[in-house]
Amino acid sequence: MVGLEGRRAGVALIGALILSASTFGGAAGAGTPEPNVAAPSEAPADDPVRRLGSCMASGQPTDVLLVLDRSSSLETTDPENERVDAAGYLVERLIAVADTSGADMSIAVAGFDVSFEITKKWTEATSARQGDLIDHLETYRTKNQGWETDYWEAVQGARTALAGRERDDAHCQAWVWFSDGSYDLDVRDSGEEQSRYGKGKPYADDELTSRKAVDSAVKAGVLDLCRAGGQADQLRAQDIVTLAVGLKAPGSDADFDLMKGIAEASGSGGESCKGGASPTPGAFIQASQVDELLFAFDEFASPNQKPIEQDSKLCPKRSCAEEAHTFVLDDSIGSVHILGTADASQKLVALQRDGMAKPILFDPATTSGAQRIGDVEVTSTWLSDDSLELDLVRGNGKGWAGLWSIVFIDPDAQKAAGAARSRIHLQGDIVPAWRGDDEAWHTGDTVEASFGLARIGSGENVPPAKIQGRAVVSAVLEVRGAEPIVVTDGIEGAAIGQPQQIDLDDVPIGDAVLRITLDLTTKSATDSDGRAVPGTELEPQSVDVPVQILAPADYPRVSTALRLGSIEELEPVDGEVTVTGPGCVWFAEARPATTLPTGVGSPRVTSSADSQESCVTLQEGEEGAVPLSFEFDALDNGAVNGAIQLKAVPTDGVGDPIAIDVDYTLEMRKPRDASTFWLALIGITLLGVLIPVAMLYLVKWVAARIPGKSLLLGRMSGTVDADGQFHPTAGGLLGFDQATMQTVFVGNGRAVGLPGGGQLIARMGLNPSAAGHVTARGLGGSSASSLRRRSSTRRREAILPSAVAGSWLVIVRAAHTGAAAEVIVFTNSSGSGLGDLVDDARSRIPDVVTALRSRMPASPQVSAEPPPSDQGWGAPSPTAPPDGSQSPTNGW
Repeated sequence: MVGLEGRRAGVALIGALILSASTFGGAAGAGTPEPNVAAPSEAPADDPVRRLGSCMASGQPTDVLLVLDRSSSLETTDPENERVDAAGYLVERLIAVADTSGADMSIAVAGFDVSFEITKKWTEATSARQGDLIDHLETYRTKNQGWETDYWEAVQGARTALAGRERDDAHCQAWVWFSDGSYDLDVRDSGEEQSRYGKGKPYADDELTSRKAVDSAVKAGVLDLCRAGGQADQLRAQDIVTLAVGLKAPGSDADFDLMKGIAEASGSGGESCKGGASPTPGAFIQASQVDELLFAFDEFASPNQKPIEQDSKLCPKRSCAEEAHTFVLDDSIGSVHILGTADASQKLVALQRDGMAKPILFDPATTSGAQRIGDVEVTSTWLSDDSLELDLVRGNGKGWAGLWSIVFIDPDAQKAAGAARSRIHLQGDIVPAWRGDDEAWHTGDTVEASFGLARIGSGENVPPAKIQGRAVVSAVLEVRGAEPIVVTDGIEGAAIGQPQQIDLDDVPIGDAVLRITLDLTTKSATDSDGRAVPGTELEPQSVDVPVQILAPADYPRVSTALRLGSIEELEPVDGEVTVTGPGCVWFAEARPATTLPTGVGSPRVTSSADSQESCVTLQEGEEGAVPLSFEFDALDNGAVNGAIQLKAVPTDGVGDPIAIDVDYTLEMRKPRDASTFWLALIGITLLGVLIPVAMLYLVKWVAARIPGKSLLLGRMSGTVDADGQFHPTAGGLLGFDQATMQTVFVGNGRAVGLPGGGQLIARMGLNPSAAGHVTARGLGGSSASSLRRRSSTRRREAILPSAVAGSWLVIVRAAHTGAAAEVIVFTNSSGSGLGDLVDDARSRIPDVVTALRSRMPASPQVSAEPPPSDQGWGAPSPTAPPDGSQSPTNGW
């Protein structure tokens, strides 16, 4: 278990938070022996946690990023580090759900204060890796002295980290965001603060050396978060679910309206971040006391099936039916997880299956234990003096089905009093399934869809007749730009397997989701007094099935998503939309972008195939692409999301052109120091001061460094053929696993030693108006990079941009066919954009190698093995120390 002693310290869980920061409700009706029967919560139809669970249940890969506040205020608001215990509990529960359901889930951890930092890279959410994740979270007990609480950095960092998890298939993404304070920036009063934390912010114009400038920066940050197309909208455009927890400790003046607005796009104070979000993009929970964090994080712990909640008084002296929290089990339930709390100073908790001679009692004096009721394994853990965690696991079936109850008892009370609440997670074994075929759906057609029931994990078919209780299946087709199509509003029994008709007349072309929902009620039971007890109605469980709506069958098939990767320099971005024949396809128009970084306008999009006369024409089964070029007027931090429209006709030209929308996305990253030289030059001009050229070079030299603290590096050896194609020594295609890439510490940014030999040296260049660059030295061959100015003419050394992350280079040992070669890729510390970077390298290396060979001697001039690194003037050793202490270089 996670930090058990830490959990117990100071955790009272009075008024435990469930679904909202409300206090405990009133008592159950007095004088009635009827138990409190479990019922589903009143969650909205577009509940984001349930939506995330639907995506997970479809088998799509799932990424969950935990982002924890590291600001110094935590020393006061959370002195016992309960946020760490609650986050650990969340990780344990997510892994338990993933193990049970077979979900393909990965978890990463990040911290934020003045900046955002990934502290634990993406890790598989499996029981084998649980200890690794928990151990890392434990380090956050001392991560509570950070400077500032910068919401913009948290949101931008989380979005970028999740965007970097680019996949070819559909996926599910969420981030869990914890903070104890409002958006807060500080004045940089001293030179040390300015050096350590930077003078400004990427979203603000002025240096933060006065309170006025700081207040202006906060306003600018809020504006960029909440403006139309801003950071919050960029999260939503990427279908990232935001799950936020705000800790407002007693006496705190923290205002979480902005955090709530970013997460929910609604609510008091959140109107400025409302945008046009639909469905609800996330959820926010405020904990008014530290002891509520455990329940707050539990709200997000089982997205595949939300829990059932009950509250009552405590029974006096012994168990009583009036205050029992009951639930009915049958064989459709595989396990039960219960989180319960009560506010009495003395308490016992009783667990009983109807018909047992006496209940099992749980006393806070015993922290944990395991025992059996028939074949049912029961594990208990007191998380504090007031909070109990119970897990029930079905064995071979004996003693499982029937009426169960959990009762909170105050042994010192004379009458029912106090407040108790439970959250019961019934983990069903059964999920809805799509039994339809995998054939493409074409707009205008009428298609059939068949449904069924399946066993979680194995996917084994479950005949509806075997369900002991009641199973009702409903389905809806959700299509972008159109009203949802109800496929069936509720079928049960044998009707579940009967084909359902879906009319696709006038349904837009593009990606769609077939959401199948199962409403399951367990079999009713009879208690020991012979009374009928209705079965427990579980929370609806949904599965999202990705569906693509295609053009009519005689039209070409067009991809409706275009990923343009990332850029750090203002230059045209080329892309192409893949097309499969038969037919003729051309670019028609570009719509205004829906999200844009600050100060960036919608791109100008052009294509050589911009009319029916110049269209891309393909025969049956032939593959091709519509080329596109995107030009921007400015560069800043953020995501560009928008759509272009293509048009298509059949090959024979018979039929009206149809419009096909293609969504595109591009990540912009503005190097933080890129404007240093220009700001200095503008200032000099405005002041009318004549500065010697040497001063201009000095300013440029100061800016000539590799930004950031560290990079990720991947190296792969191979050979190049006559066409310049790179063939890895290990076989297969060029590719890198982020988990095996090496971290390279940048240090002072002047010269960086590379693992495996070689250096990166920051150069200012001789032209005072040109941007600086980085030269790769000592690589043991001729090299060129992904930058347009690929290598120096004389030395044949690769030239990279100052912001090295997002670049690659290729080393060729000799000019002849089959010569040894090597490819090196660089990403930022989070590994974002790796997929696009590798794709770019695969497509461009042949041209780069061909150009490089043209300037190499005809006979081999270098060995296939790299020589010792070129130490140069003041260059570091290839293994630079982690603290970044390196000898200075001239930087020229």
